[in-house]
Amino acid sequence: MSLGYPVPLAKSAGFMKKVTARTLKSNKQRQLIVVNMGRRASGLFEFIKPQQSWTFSRGTLDIGHKRRRLPKTNGLHISATAGYLDADAWYYQVIKKQRGDGEVPAFITRISGNIGALDIFNRRYGKTYIDLSRKRNVWYGSVRSKRVRGQMRLAFAPKKNDFRFNLARLVIPDPKPGAKDSHDPRNVPILFLKAASVRYQNKEYGAVRISGWPIQHGWRLSRFDINNKAMSLKSTGKWVWRGGQQWSENNLTLTAHDLGNTLTLLGSPGFVKGGKGDLMARLRWRGAPYEMHYPSMSGVVEFKARSGRFLQVKEGIGRMLGVLNITSIMRYLIFDFRPIFGKGFAFKKLDGNVSLVRGKAKTSIFIKGKSAHLDIRGDVNLAAETYNLVMGVTPQLAGSVAGAGALLWNPATAFWLWLSQKMFKRKIDKKTHTLYTIKGTWKDPIIKKIPKPKTAPTKNKTEEVEFE
Repeated sequence: MSLGYPVPLAKSAGFMKKVTARTLKSNKQRQLIVVNMGRRASGLFEFIKPQQSWTFSRGTLDIGHKRRRLPKTNGLHISATAGYLDADAWYYQVIKKQRGDGEVPAFITRISGNIGALDIFNRRYGKTYIDLSRKRNVWYGSVRSKRVRGQMRLAFAPKKNDFRFNLARLVIPDPKPGAKDSHDPRNVPILFLKAASVRYQNKEYGAVRISGWPIQHGWRLSRFDINNKAMSLKSTGKWVWRGGQQWSENNLTLTAHDLGNTLTLLGSPGFVKGGKGDLMARLRWRGAPYEMHYPSMSGVVEFKARSGRFLQVKEGIGRMLGVLNITSIMRYLIFDFRPIFGKGFAFKKLDGNVSLVRGKAKTSIFIKGKSAHLDIRGDVNLAAETYNLVMGVTPQLAGSVAGAGALLWNPATAFWLWLSQKMFKRKIDKKTHTLYTIKGTWKDPIIKKIPKPKTAPTKNKTEEVEFE
């Protein structure tokens, strides 16, 4: 016999192999019956006869353990102990039942479980205890584990499933190795989630709020907020099924109170120290919101940053930061212009915008630094992780006599250039401005200096200058 339910009831042949029932107590108005279903389950059920016929009053169905204790309230309490529970499979079983005539029977009023390993959205949450009680068609209860702790409210209705969570703590595990996304946005319920503390990949994200509801062909994200000391993020969007494929749209704004710590949270530690910044993005890609597909991504990204310092860092920066991934470029600049870049590059202002069409980005970035100005323009391929850029570097010699002298000239020449900038309105930027091409992969870009065109010397011609 097969019940057709997911784990832990999937292997149901042994579950129903041997069923025995016996009357424990009996009188004219009350009967207490014990039912054993093999080694996996047992039940204790009370029937009463208030008038002419017998009716079920209360009882317990214990799966994976034996308790045999009647609940204090009317209805059936299902109590399970299982080594593993696939919550995704059970949710889709509910969806399947809702499309037919199957509903959770009204006499089931409480469900609790000790789960050794709980899987949700292809992520394993480990040992978890869940306790839900029913009030009409709504289930209220709690969840407790090392990763999740809080209250929940679950309402089931065809095309109107409504899940609400108020969590004190949420630690999100990594996806299971080899797991493939099989979620259909048309089946996502109304969702409200409030978490006071969220941790992911050993990083604390602080308070998180998520809300959304079903729309035609999919689901709308009405709110996704992250707030902590380093940053504030707000996002809205859509997740739809179109043309036999999933598509995601996202509108995002991010304010970095501490740019360095924000980048650490986003997966790029040690890239920038300090600073503040703002980012705005409107993006669309094929796939789920939590699985960006870069070859299909289109949209725009605009960003600004102030008063920070790029550091000498190791390899590795997120793909979306690849549009301004100057990690490898900075290492070259620091080597080529070591006296003015030192062990990093302090910037006063950074402005950039990116236009994306199917994973290929048109990039324009201007960085105003204390020791140099950088102007970076060209193409970045997010899918292939390659560059095709031109970068202009203009050292700001007036900032330091010693730095300028160590750059290209001897101290006497450097002092004359510094004095010239102070005395004359004519700038010397054109003489120190250098262009580079940046091509190849993000990991190992090829950076070449563009030779300056040679100009023929002029004779008997003086240049008029204007004194300050």
